[in-house]
Amino acid sequence: MHWRRLATCLAVCLTFGAAHAAADTARLQGLLTQQRYQDAQPELDALLRQARPDAAERAVLYQWLFARDDGAAIDRRTRGVLADANAEPVDLLAAGRLALDRRDFERARRCFERALARAQRPLEKAQALRGLGQRHYQLREFDASLQQLEQGLAAERTADGLAALADTLIRLGRTEDAIAAAEGAVALNPHHEAAHYLLGNGYVRENYTQLAARLGDAFAPLLADVRRASDAFERGDFDTALSLSLAVLQRCPQLGRAHAIAAKALESQRLAIDVHRAAYERRFAATPMPRMPGIERYVLNWQDLSPRHKKRVALSIAPWKAFIPVLVEGGATHFIKPMWMRLSETPQAHALKDARIDYDSRLWDDVRGMGGHFTVTGIEDVERSIFDKYNTVLHELTHQVHGVLTAPQARQIQALYQQAKVRDAKARDKANGGFLSRYAGGSVWEYFAEGANAEASPRRDAYDGREIVRERLVAMDPALRALVQRFFAQRDVRASLPIALVNAGNQRLEDGKLAEALPLLDRALALAPGDESALGARLYALALAGDGPAARALAGRALARHPRSGALHVAAADALWHGGAPLATELLPGLVKTAQGLAGEDRFRVDLAVADHHRRLGQVPQALAAYEAVLAYQGDQPEALWGQAATLALAGRWDEAFPRYEAVLRLRTGLLPLRRDYALDLLRAGRTEPARAQLKAALLLDPRDPDTLALQAWLALVDGDAAAARAGADAALALGPWSDLATVVRAAAQQAVGEAEAAQATLAPLRQRIAAGTPPQYVYRPEKSAWFSVHERPAHERRVMEMLVK
Repeated sequence: MHWRRLATCLAVCLTFGAAHAAADTARLQGLLTQQRYQDAQPELDALLRQARPDAAERAVLYQWLFARDDGAAIDRRTRGVLADANAEPVDLLAAGRLALDRRDFERARRCFERALARAQRPLEKAQALRGLGQRHYQLREFDASLQQLEQGLAAERTADGLAALADTLIRLGRTEDAIAAAEGAVALNPHHEAAHYLLGNGYVRENYTQLAARLGDAFAPLLADVRRASDAFERGDFDTALSLSLAVLQRCPQLGRAHAIAAKALESQRLAIDVHRAAYERRFAATPMPRMPGIERYVLNWQDLSPRHKKRVALSIAPWKAFIPVLVEGGATHFIKPMWMRLSETPQAHALKDARIDYDSRLWDDVRGMGGHFTVTGIEDVERSIFDKYNTVLHELTHQVHGVLTAPQARQIQALYQQAKVRDAKARDKANGGFLSRYAGGSVWEYFAEGANAEASPRRDAYDGREIVRERLVAMDPALRALVQRFFAQRDVRASLPIALVNAGNQRLEDGKLAEALPLLDRALALAPGDESALGARLYALALAGDGPAARALAGRALARHPRSGALHVAAADALWHGGAPLATELLPGLVKTAQGLAGEDRFRVDLAVADHHRRLGQVPQALAAYEAVLAYQGDQPEALWGQAATLALAGRWDEAFPRYEAVLRLRTGLLPLRRDYALDLLRAGRTEPARAQLKAALLLDPRDPDTLALQAWLALVDGDAAAARAGADAALALGPWSDLATVVRAAAQQAVGEAEAAQATLAPLRQRIAAGTPPQYVYRPEKSAWFSVHERPAHERRVMEMLVK
């Protein structure tokens, strides 16, 4: 019958139409993933006008709306999902993501859990589990985050899931695994912005020296293409910047600068379609250019910046404009770095070549910028701050200002930081507890810089998901806000000039130029004879010189002026110790007595010094008690946790020591001395394979560190290869003749091959220093741009000598 044929034809047409629509949806999703927004927009606009788009179409629409940062439109479409018994996973997932962006963690949990319960496809399950994992991450519940993210990846392996996993692995101290996860994300999606950003922000296995050695003649052409991509980015040609950087990564997937440019080109493509873009540009155009005397001296490459970037930099500096002349007088500068440039190629940063950051193992050469006397900010961060992205110029400048505040002002910041620590420890909701961000809790310096940034960053609207905004500062830490406002308003900054000169002197010390530093430190003391910072810096210079008599005279003067300064008591003891005063019978008892009369940060500083000295002397109960006092003041203080672990190991309490080492490694994954101590104690405990893993990680941080090479030589001795141990110890001593540990391992290697007399001869100078009570001394290491105290003969090294050489 004809109506049956008609029905059949209609069914075929509907099936074909549905298949065609599905194919279009898949194509649109591909265009959005590749960020070909102009190609996708006409069809997306048509979809937005549809009254009842299906689930696949809504998934594409949500992807588009999130790319445009159109939280209001997403909210209108998903506001009622939790009240809808028939809500589909696609809508619940979008609602959960928006709630996460808005820091509404309870709504996010409910949306993701319901999406998981209703998931019909592996991808839906994976997305729901990823959302739950990211919620745990923001709440700083990193073990729970890992569990959810791994379950999500088991359901379906996605680039978004791997990128989220990488973030969590970093917080768990698993840097190598995090790099692998980010690489996996880029392999699945070469346009994954977050994964490129991570791999371009210092999370790499090889430094540039190693990369150049491996690639040979192919290295220079790659860098030339990176430069071309960077130039395209600065011209605003983001498509070319992206294509060039991705082409570089096809030839060398490990090149961090190419990843960084790819990430920022992708972000800039996204910002071009941001629903708020026109408003951002209007606001920026309407804001007058601030007058800033001295800015051209402070910003080293001011004349090279475009008018647009000059204005944005000036606006970022404006809150601290009163301090700019003081910073300039002290020689502090700010450099705006192009993307192609490695950090060590910026002015005065040569010592950072191939170095890694203590707290997270990142390669300095690939990070966007740095604070300090010679501050650097990436040009990409200047541009993006026009669009309410993080104000890095202000953040890094705040570190410089913090560094020239007077000691009483710095104590005010420290007191508020400590109060925030207490609130944070008590808070169940860590994301809205004591600190604006996880980063702000890491140190008093980041706490203050995040506070300044928040005060200068009002929330755009109800859908602004930034952590660092004024409204959260008002709600969470009004005392910090009041302090920041008071410092912003300060106009008389004369008291900061001596400290700026101290910082200039300290910078000379970092360059190993003690003779050049002394006139600056003396000028600071001439301007302010009683300034606490100036006195402490001069004591440090005397410690470097090992000048005991001068240290005793200055220490007496300084402590008479500031008897309750913990920093000065610690600095005086260090200068006296390196000048020949006995630690066990004079300095340590004096510090113990002093600590009883101090409070707050001053007591904390002295308690930490007391604990470290007790540990050096092998006095386990006293060291543990002092570390407990430090941890009572700040429960997550990394140096105290580290010292506690090392002290427990000194007592052979391995099962207590090693979990504490692991805990502090989560806080400071890139701290080489920490990994060295852990490896040494693992070797003392006979746990060879874990020690091998720690040494591998330590050598990634610095393959030429003498004490690390000495431990590697000890490991060779444990493996039965005395020749390799001897060669390793010799290599360590060639790089650092001061390494007592390398001397001990060399003697042990000689003993292992029957050269007992040679072993004793090797140890003779060390034993003579021990017998004579020779004080420790400071040596300058140019490759570290820092001074290190050597020949301290700590108890754990004495135990190694007793263990290895009979």
